[in-house]
Amino acid sequence: MKLELKASAPIAVLAIALLFTTALVLISPKAVPQELEGKHPAVRVVTAAPTTARPQIHANGTVTPRIESDLVAEVSGRVVWVSPRFEAGAFFDADEELLRIEPRDHEATAERARAGVERAESQLSLSQATLNRVERLRKRGASSTAKLEEAISNAGIAAANLRDARAQLVQAELDLGRTRVRAPFSGRVRGRTAELGQFVNRGSSLAAIFATDAAEVRLPVPAAELVFLDIAQAEPGRDDRISAGGLEAIGLPEAPRRGPRVVLRAPQAGEDATWIGEIVRVEGALDDRTRMVNVVARIANPQAPESGPPLTMGLFVEASIVGRPLIDVVEIPRAALRPAGEVLVVDEDSRLRRRAVAVLRAEGERVWLSEGLEVGERVCATPPPVVVEGMLVRVAETAKVAEAPRVAEPAAKPATAPAKQGEAS
Repeated sequence: MKLELKASAPIAVLAIALLFTTALVLISPKAVPQELEGKHPAVRVVTAAPTTARPQIHANGTVTPRIESDLVAEVSGRVVWVSPRFEAGAFFDADEELLRIEPRDHEATAERARAGVERAESQLSLSQATLNRVERLRKRGASSTAKLEEAISNAGIAAANLRDARAQLVQAELDLGRTRVRAPFSGRVRGRTAELGQFVNRGSSLAAIFATDAAEVRLPVPAAELVFLDIAQAEPGRDDRISAGGLEAIGLPEAPRRGPRVVLRAPQAGEDATWIGEIVRVEGALDDRTRMVNVVARIANPQAPESGPPLTMGLFVEASIVGRPLIDVVEIPRAALRPAGEVLVVDEDSRLRRRAVAVLRAEGERVWLSEGLEVGERVCATPPPVVVEGMLVRVAETAKVAEAPRVAEPAAKPATAPAKQGEAS
């Protein structure tokens, strides 16, 4: 009897537990499935639309004069006069006398050359008269052939002596004129080496000078960026001009120009100064090490530019080159571009779809696409951390593409009196 009770006890316990569990299931409330709302990732989108973009290529360079050379003595002599404007930093005009070399030796040489010309003219006149007389005698048979040939030779020698004497006179007068040292262009003195009373030889350097009509900046640009510039318009010798259409997008006025517009910036007197120039040529050599090519920007009248303060030679500047217009491209934020050249498109059912696109150019926080999107499609600008093809999302708002920094056109300056020549800017 005891064995039967021990064997039936576990069965009874299991039966009671089963009944209790069944009762709990029957009396508990049934779970009603409900749809979760607002749990899908929220994203921002941009609508694909064709636009015209104006890229900017950035580079750095140093301002240099368009023309820089050494002023060299063309004759030997002692320096007897120096212009007050022949000082480091002073300005001078084209063909202005800057320095004078002792002229008396060269005056004497010129006078001797004039006497040589007169002597040669007299000898030629005499030889011509002798030749004429011998020819008349020869016709009458009163002179020999040898005398006629001698007279002809003497006349030729006299004519050659006259040409030589005149050439010596020209050289002597040139040397005399070169005692007054002049610059062939308007410019500025970088540094002077000749002093009053110093003896200088032909070929000696008197000063380093540079032209002030224009300044240039050599800007190294990656070779791959040249495709975005109107380089053909900056070739030397071309007269055709292009329209700078679209410049108002970055704050520059429309104006016909030969080459791409360049905006230069540098700190000046505690403020950021701006100068406007243009690309005038492209250097033909490509740096094998850096794969960069130099484009040359020119700024007219750097000592009194249309905008900004005077441009100092040797100043290091940052340049923004305005590229050619990119027509019918789609602009999206850089954050919308995914690895391997893909973007996420939000379809009509608010589901994410991967889309391969062709990137034309990325600049700052913007990317321009040439292919891959249809007009009106919504591009996800803030992709969620985990992306699954076809996942549902909520469109929170429409994102805006970051605008490029605008380049303010410098305001017109009030008319001021020109700086006096000889004053350093």
